[in-house]
Amino acid sequence: MPTFSAKRLLPLLLLSLITTVDAKDLSKYPCTVFGVDVCFRLPAGTHVDYSTPADFDLYKVSKDTKPFATIYIGNAPQIVESSVAPGIIESTSGTIKVYRDGAAPVETLNIYITRKEKDAVTVHISADLNSSTRNELVELLSSLRPCKAIRSGGQKCPLNAAWSRELTAELIPRAAR
Repeated sequence: MPTFSAKRLLPLLLLSLITTVDAKDLSKYPCTVFGVDVCFRLPAGTHVDYSTPADFDLYKVSKDTKPFATIYIGNAPQIVESSVAPGIIESTSGTIKVYRDGAAPVETLNIYITRKEKDAVTVHISADLNSSTRNELVELLSSLRPCKAIRSGGQKCPLNAAWSRELTAELIPRAAR
């Protein structure tokens, strides 16, 4: 009889919780938005506004007309002051720091992803965790994956990326409430 480690079983259990909150796991679908070293799929009913204010990329993801997540991709992210210690996740592609601040009127989430590769960009995701966009945020994070430039041009962004599982696991326990 095969044995399963808790480390392997936990993502399966957490992904099954997505269906209880009507959020979809978008990790198996191709990306629709590509940035430097990262890509993601837009959840249904959302849109993205893209800008390059300076030497970084900024993606504002909105539902209806209200932004619910901002994704910064660059080399000098603004570290948000927080009295809360971050949850730190070591993945195969880098370090993920998750700050959750429930002291504000709306719970906020700040995620920093630092890649292991030399000269890789940092990804900073900031979002408000309100009930009207929580499913879209879970879906967005489930689709986020690292990409690598390929010699012939373009990018390779594997479907079995590590970030989606770790990021979704951070939100599912609260989303299932």
